[in-house]
Parts: sequence; structure tokens; C-alpha cells
Amino acid sequence: MWRFRSLACAAFIAAAGFARAADIPSAVRDWRPPAGARPAVPALKWSGWYYGSSIGGAWSAARWNTTCLQPGVAGANCPLGLAGANRFTTQNPADFNTLALRGGIFGGINVQLSRDWVGSLEADFAVNAKSGSRPGIPGAEDPAAAGSPGGDAASVRHVWETGFRARAGYLVAPSLMAFATAGVAMSHVEIAATCGGGAFPAGWCANPANTGRTDAASTNRTGWTLGGGLEWMTSGGWMLRAEYRYSDFGTWDTALLSLPTSNIDAILTRLRLRRSTVLFGLAYKF
Repeated sequence: MWRFRSLACAAFIAAAGFARAADIPSAVRDWRPPAGARPAVPALKWSGWYYGSSIGGAWSAARWNTTCLQPGVAGANCPLGLAGANRFTTQNPADFNTLALRGGIFGGINVQLSRDWVGSLEADFAVNAKSGSRPGIPGAEDPAAAGSPGGDAASVRHVWETGFRARAGYLVAPSLMAFATAGVAMSHVEIAATCGGGAFPAGWCANPANTGRTDAASTNRTGWTLGGGLEWMTSGGWMLRAEYRYSDFGTWDTALLSLPTSNIDAILTRLRLRRSTVLFGLAYKF
């Protein structure tokens, strides 16, 4: 009996509660906070042109491979060539790696595609002139000869680079963007070989006209680049970034130490060029 009374009491209390709720005016029951009181969605502010400067470091890797000795001379059977020159291959190919300070300028345009995504087009120009050098000319020295390599030397120099890239950015916060970038890069590279004296085979050059002579060649190499980084924007439109890029400029074939009347000292080289760059930039968005 007491169970029945308990259930009846609970039912009565519930019914009273529903009745009281029904008496609440609909205007109060359906109340919502005014639209102005809701948290505001951050305004789209990444779109616009921007210009800035950057500083960082560039690690350049150049592999020098001498592919032919004395091209066009009787008995020179390339690759390498020069009868009995197999003993010269012990120092060929050779790496010319440099770490240089890199300073540059950049600019571009951002387009905010949605609340979370930003697309960009960007161009830059930078200088990072530094030479990597070593004694001897790769593939053209006899390390067993007394006094080798004489005054001979070789060098590779990276002077400047430029590029044009697209960026895709994701806003991990309203003021912080993580981005990936890819595009086209160009680098100006110089290569040089010096015959500093020393009779062959201690030194490379046999023609007296090449004694003490440095022969150089240069090129603008076009390749591809890709990378990524982070960019933070202040309320005043200033943008700070940290970025890494890898660039590949392919291979370059050239001839050095040939003379108008003789190829007796000439060599053909193939240079493989790559670069890794870490930079920090400051830009202003208009």
C-alpha cells in the first residue's frame, strides 16, 4: 500500500511542475541572448599586398664531376680521356659545400579564401655570395706525383638567387598561419679552375700559356623549390615568419682551361647544384 502512495505522490509533484512551467510566458520561455552579445567571428584580415625583408642562412651543395680531360686531343677517349689518366679519378667527383649568410627582400599578395585558408603568390631576391674552394682540380691531378697539386685550385661560388612561388596557408589561430610553398627558383653560379704552376704531372696544365691562369664560367640555373613555415600577424599589419626551403637546380656542363690554339689543358665538368635555406622575415601588409 505504501508503494502505491509513494508513486501517487511522485506523479502529483511532476504534474504540478509541468503545470507551473506551462504558466511561464512564452516570451520568457523562448528568450535568446541578443545577436550583439554573441562572440564575434574574427574579421578576414589576411588579404592584401605585403612587402618585407629576410635574413638567414643558405647551405649550398655543389658536386663537381670532371667528365673529360683534353677533349679533342688525339688519344683522349672521354669520359675522362687522356691515355692512362685513370689514376686521376681518385679525387673525382668532389663536393664544394658552403654555409653563407643570406639577406633578401620579398613581396606578394595574400587572398583569404575562407575563415581557415589563405592563398598567396610571392617573389623574392636574395644575395648569399660565398665561395667553396679546394686545392687541386678534381679529376685532373695525380695525387702520387711529387709536389701535387702544385698551385692548382678549384672553386664554386653562389652569388644570388630569386624565385616565384605559390603558398597555401592554414590559420591555426586568427593571427597564426602555417603554410607550405612551392615554385620556381633561379640561382647565379660561378665555377673556376686555376693552373698555379708546377710542371705536369705535379700540376695539371702543360701549356705555358695556362701557367698562373684562372679560367672561370658562370650561369643562371633554373630549378624548383619547396618548403614551409609559420607566419604570425600583429594587429597593426606587421607579419613575422620563419621558413625553410629546399631548392634543386639540376646539373650544368661547362668547359674550362681551353685555349684558342690548344685543348691540351681543357677539361669538361658537370656541376650538380642544390640548396637548403632557413630564413626569418619581417613584412608589412597593406
